[in-house]
Amino acid sequence: MNPIYDLKDEHKIIISHINKLQSYLNNPNFLEEIGETINKFGKIWDSHETKEESFFEWFEKQGGTFPFKKTLLEEHREIRGHWQVIQNFLNSKDKEKLMVALNTDGQMLINKFKAHIGTEERFFDNLFVENLGIFSKYKA
Repeated sequence: MNPIYDLKDEHKIIISHINKLQSYLNNPNFLEEIGETINKFGKIWDSHETKEESFFEWFEKQGGTFPFKKTLLEEHREIRGHWQVIQNFLNSKDKEKLMVALNTDGQMLINKFKAHIGTEERFFDNLFVENLGIFSKYKA
């Protein structure tokens, strides 16, 4: 089992939810779909973030170098903040404020998440090639 392949597969699922959310922005007729998408995204993201951060820790313990781990983890927290704003307005049932949150925090979440995943994908591609021996030891 290769942890990078698993994380990259999850990135594809997350991006599909992000794209779906983006298709609903600016349209108050899709509030129920937005809520469902945000909730599904949140569940997948929670699990993914835990796996990813555990992998980062494991990799470092194996002697791997990870020069910008702190930056990626800070981005996780920043993106989660945008997600939480949207979640709060979904729970409040205030359509006007939710639409404002979607058009600001929603768009920021989408843009930042896509950029973040792009950075991780490039990192994972390089990481795998440079550290093949380490990954033979990985157990999920």
